Amino acid sequence: MNSKNTNPSLMLNPAANQTHKAFEVYNFAEKIPLVIECLACYDNIFMVGTYSGQILIYEINHMLEPVFDKSIKITKKPIQQIEVIKEFKIVLVLFDYQIHVIDLEKYQLQYSITKSKNCSLFSTGITKDKKLLRLVVVCKRKIQFYYLSNQINSKFMELISDLELNDVPRTIEITSENLVIFSLRKEFYYYELPSTSANLGISNEQPIQKLNSGTRSIDSLCYKLHNDNFLVAIDENKSLLFDPKGSPFLSYPIEWSGCPSMICNIGFYLIAIISNTNSVEIMTIEPKSTSVQLIEFNKDSSSSSNISSSLGSSFTSKIVDFGLAGLSSATASSPEKLKILKSNKKSVCYLANQSSVWCLSPVNINDQINSTIMMKNFDLGLSIMSAQEHFNKANVNEIVEEKPLLVQPFYSLRFLQQTLDENLCRKLKNMHALNLFTQKKFVHSFQLFQKMKTDPSHLIAFFPGLLPDGYRTRLNLDDYYQNFEPKELEEGVAGLIDYLQYKRSEFLKTDEPNLHLEPLIDGRPVIKKKISLLEIIDTTLLKCYLISKENLVQFFLRRDPNFLHLEESERLLNQHNKINELIILYEKKEAHEKALNLLLTESSKSNSSLSGLKHLVEYMKKIGSKNLALVFKYAKSVIETDYKWGLKIFIGGNFEKLDTLIEEKAREKDENLKVDKNFTAHSDTLGDTLLSTFLKIDLSDSKNGKTSKDSLSLDLSELVDDDDEFLKDLNHLQILEFLDEQIQPKEFSAYLVKIYLQYCVYVWNDNDPKLNNKLVDIYQTFVDQNYVLPGQKIDSQKPKRYKQVLKFFLNYTNNYEALNTLAKLDLDIYPEERAIVLGKMGNHKDALSIYVNILNDTHKAEAYCEYIYSQSYITGSKDVFYELLQLYLNSDYEEIRIDASIRLLNLHSKEIGTVKTLELLPAQMMKCKNLSQFFENMLDRIVRTKHDTQIRNRLMVALQLQVHENKIMCQDKKFLVTHEQICHECNKRMGRSAMVRYPNGVLIHYGCLKSSDAILKTSNA
Repeated sequence: MNSKNTNPSLMLNPAANQTHKAFEVYNFAEKIPLVIECLACYDNIFMVGTYSGQILIYEINHMLEPVFDKSIKITKKPIQQIEVIKEFKIVLVLFDYQIHVIDLEKYQLQYSITKSKNCSLFSTGITKDKKLLRLVVVCKRKIQFYYLSNQINSKFMELISDLELNDVPRTIEITSENLVIFSLRKEFYYYELPSTSANLGISNEQPIQKLNSGTRSIDSLCYKLHNDNFLVAIDENKSLLFDPKGSPFLSYPIEWSGCPSMICNIGFYLIAIISNTNSVEIMTIEPKSTSVQLIEFNKDSSSSSNISSSLGSSFTSKIVDFGLAGLSSATASSPEKLKILKSNKKSVCYLANQSSVWCLSPVNINDQINSTIMMKNFDLGLSIMSAQEHFNKANVNEIVEEKPLLVQPFYSLRFLQQTLDENLCRKLKNMHALNLFTQKKFVHSFQLFQKMKTDPSHLIAFFPGLLPDGYRTRLNLDDYYQNFEPKELEEGVAGLIDYLQYKRSEFLKTDEPNLHLEPLIDGRPVIKKKISLLEIIDTTLLKCYLISKENLVQFFLRRDPNFLHLEESERLLNQHNKINELIILYEKKEAHEKALNLLLTESSKSNSSLSGLKHLVEYMKKIGSKNLALVFKYAKSVIETDYKWGLKIFIGGNFEKLDTLIEEKAREKDENLKVDKNFTAHSDTLGDTLLSTFLKIDLSDSKNGKTSKDSLSLDLSELVDDDDEFLKDLNHLQILEFLDEQIQPKEFSAYLVKIYLQYCVYVWNDNDPKLNNKLVDIYQTFVDQNYVLPGQKIDSQKPKRYKQVLKFFLNYTNNYEALNTLAKLDLDIYPEERAIVLGKMGNHKDALSIYVNILNDTHKAEAYCEYIYSQSYITGSKDVFYELLQLYLNSDYEEIRIDASIRLLNLHSKEIGTVKTLELLPAQMMKCKNLSQFFENMLDRIVRTKHDTQIRNRLMVALQLQVHENKIMCQDKKFLVTHEQICHECNKRMGRSAMVRYPNGVLIHYGCLKSSDAILKTSNA
């Protein structure tokens, strides 16, 4: 309860060593002239049962002042026990070892429970539906069971028959789950009651079961709490908490400072009388059991037996914080022992000894938390805060008033559901974590800070040199700064790294541009922009790694995303001479020009780890896709220094080997194209001609029994590099323009262009016509100009080799513009090259004319025809041999043309056609003896065709006769179906339904055909 609403005149003066106050103690009745035997209470009413048989009734006002209401004299015997049942408006009173029922409103005796004579104690419990009150009574070695309904004028009735025991129970309780718990000697037992009163008067058949509460060395004591949980004492200072069903509620025991004699609870507080110290201990239950206050009651040596109004003369209150100090001994001698503890089951607790009554009321939770902060007892504050949070989340089982109140009364259970001050809780958590930090417990401290929204820059400020001096001064945290030993600094920095990494990941998960952070100390500025805070975190992490984990700096710099402050990070890395790490920083921050300048400078230093052009070239490869203009700026100087390293900026593989491989392949092709002049006209072996070029099959090898290979294919597997995967995606036209226009001299530029274009076409398979056209032009330039690199000697054989390379390229690809290329090829210099291009354009007659009339190479012409004829999709492919024969015969009548014509007719008369051949042959050739082979082949082919046709006709006639015979055999069979015949599948008559007959004579309906296979097998069997 809030202390601002209390009456200061009734409050006890705390002892000098007070540290924390969870409850206020109020003196309600001091030194009354009657001996107090028992207490009972509900809401703001409490009753005192006396030894003389009187019941004193008090009412508590909102100022927590007791107002004497009335005194009831109902007997001369001592009042042994009082129980108020507000829901049923009755009071149960035990005196003269018998239970009596009193009306709660008029305080008049209604009746007595006759059978309850010899009763020593009792307990009550209300069912969950609030319709039934259960009463269990201990009468010597028996337990009696009664119930009372909520109907008007109802009385207690016997629920079930008595339970016979072998000893007298010392304690007994009943829960809302119809569970009766009682103790015999040092053991606890429980018994389940029926859920209704329908079993009235029947015999007891339920077994008694032992409660699994462990072993104990003291008498068994049980205390029911207001939420129907119950505590069982298992040792002098330990208790176990069970739920209403008898199952353990907590996994750990509750440990007291001494042996509790009575226990009750208020909300999340447990209150117990510690008999051996005559004190009251207060503990929290959940989320963990923590002692928060100890109040000692001692008799003052200066007081007399007379009643005194002095609040401090009868006892003193000593509150001991178990987190900071131990128990202190009482200063008074022979104090009156506390013997009664009773709660109104809500928010007020009453305490009594033989002659006095006190009230315990909880202090406002926020005042308690503030008190723990002032005392720097942060563990205690966190325990109280956690207990309050746990209690606030729980459902409060309390009858709601018909008219809701704006302010809950002090005796209401809902009054304990107090709202925690968020700023105060945040301050407590911050101060707790900060206190651990000052004790050099860095790991635990930073783990706590991870769970809070504290601005990380405030924690960074505790370490010198990590924050800018200006911002560190603005935070004004000088009072909390620490001096670190080297080992402490290392541990602190390690903890800070883990904390900042955690917070960095947390902030990256949020999409909001602004953060809602809290200051470590109130009034200090906080950073709101997420990007600004991430920049501070990353830059601080870099400083921490440079202090304690230098080997992880490169790994940290490569991380994405990267929020490092460029200038500060650059200064730090230069200060620590971290050149490699500085390059990584420039790359991640996209300060590529700075990186290239540094790499260029370091490349000329012999003692540098970045010496040479390798690192510079690799860096330019990485950034080339988005920064080609910048790459060109620095690539020129690299090429001028070493052109091989310069080409590696744009080419990943072994371009030198590729150049050599192309020249060797072209020379090999050219040599294979030379035809053996000793071939005879009747030879069936053809030389390797252009057919191998187009078919990509080496004919000379295949004719000689060798394995066929792709004559134009290049084995480039050893040339390709991993960098090709991203280098081939660069803009090849821009690189071509750079090499062609910005590199001097022209011979050098042409060589670089040739190398680069060859790699694009052969390795990367670039189909861009512009690149392919440019490569043709470069080859022509090398043929015409005989370019050599600076410092090399002129080789007269080079033009010939480049011409071979040009022919190989024209055959290799179709991606150049044929018409444009044809216009550039002079017939006098490049006749064969023109023939290749004309063939690609489909001008077969012009191509053949070059082979026949200019090159005088009939073997190449015939090979060309063989290839074109084999490609049926090419327009005019079936007439290509006829066109070649026309060229042979329309030329000057020379011996070589006659031989070529005769060879062509002998080998390819079928492809040309007999009629066309005879029409085309001149009269003088008809008398040539060499044509005899042509006519023999022609006649043999005609006779063979006629013979094949006759055989095919006879076979067709025979097949027709065989089919006709089978038809007659099938039609020859007949069978008669009558109405009496049965279907073999369904055993029904066939009738006029469609049917199926198997060869074995079995008949079935057409609809039964699904099982025909099975029937056929059965019938055959």
